Amino acid sequence: MQESTTGGETRRETRLPVEIPTGIEVDYKNLTARQIADLISRSQTGKIPFSLYMHECLYGENGFYAKGKVKFTDEVDFVTYPEMSPAFGATVANYLERAWKKMGKPKQFDLVEMGAGSGEMAKSILDWAQISNIDFYNALKYTVVEYGGGLIRRQIGKLNDHKNVKWIKGSAFELPVGQINGAFVSNELPDAFPVELVTKMGERIVQKYISVRDNEWVEIWDEPTEEVKRYIRENDLVITSGLVEPINMYARDFQAQIDQALNRGIVITFDYGELGQVGSENPVRLYGLGIQGELNQRYLYSHPGLVDITFSVNHKTLLLQGERDGMEKEIFGRQDEVLKEMGFDDVVETALIIEESPRSSKKEKDILMRMMISRDYVVSPDTRIKGIVQSKNL
Repeated sequence: MQESTTGGETRRETRLPVEIPTGIEVDYKNLTARQIADLISRSQTGKIPFSLYMHECLYGENGFYAKGKVKFTDEVDFVTYPEMSPAFGATVANYLERAWKKMGKPKQFDLVEMGAGSGEMAKSILDWAQISNIDFYNALKYTVVEYGGGLIRRQIGKLNDHKNVKWIKGSAFELPVGQINGAFVSNELPDAFPVELVTKMGERIVQKYISVRDNEWVEIWDEPTEEVKRYIRENDLVITSGLVEPINMYARDFQAQIDQALNRGIVITFDYGELGQVGSENPVRLYGLGIQGELNQRYLYSHPGLVDITFSVNHKTLLLQGERDGMEKEIFGRQDEVLKEMGFDDVVETALIIEESPRSSKKEKDILMRMMISRDYVVSPDTRIKGIVQSKNL
């Protein structure tokens, strides 16, 4: 770091680039590591932005999601709220039914879920619609957009009882659907979108890149790209020393795409994050390898392609993009608060009535019993996860 004096003031100037060895060797037996090292060697600058490293780890040819390596619930890697209780999906279905009624009960209500994971939310939505309002269920045309073939196979097995579902193998980054009237839903999706990482060194905002030196992974802090600088300006981000801020441009672009694709209806998004900046000393979260809970940070470089990589989402950027696109904010808040506003209590009351009805089938009673036993999990206060509901032409 250099010091310069202007008008009697001493300013610290960081000499770029700043290289930080990780102490972790590139495992060339790991196909993803080999592919990333090859990308770096072919790069004109000898480095790649962190977002490209993350993209290859998750969505590259041998990536974590591309190969369906993710494990859910009893398989240990991680558990999302829809897996904890069918009440989560049932409450989402309840709110979707409200939107369907506002739209005049059309004969077809398009429902697109991006990144359906285990398929549990889709199953709970469809099960509840089938049990509580058969007319709404018959109107549903459910489309799952999923990146990995392995995950699609699992979802098909779980949703085998429902014949109104189709799958599109594709990326949420390049939304492969046309205009829809209905809804887009996602749970814990944007947190796994590739991000850039920025911080402040001295008086300079810097961006993280990845390189290889002597067969070792190296982090490089250097000048941000023009696109990153523009994103920081447009979203009024304040970058400070000591905190690393994730720049999730994929999430912004994703929001813009679904806003454009939605002709009439709603968008429901649940994910980790805040209504504002989410920077911290080390914002990355890693999961996988059959190990419960977060992994040590070293796994980011020691096991590329074998672990999940996530970052908290700045929900304000999604809402700002929605406003630019003419979307109306219906609900925003902590996940449990949003689910309450979406009709969680109504769902519980209806479930009790249906469960006690002599006309209910054994299958319906089994679904409702599981939901009632586990329902409190989904409305337990969790400050980490937020929900957004936006609407268009309702």
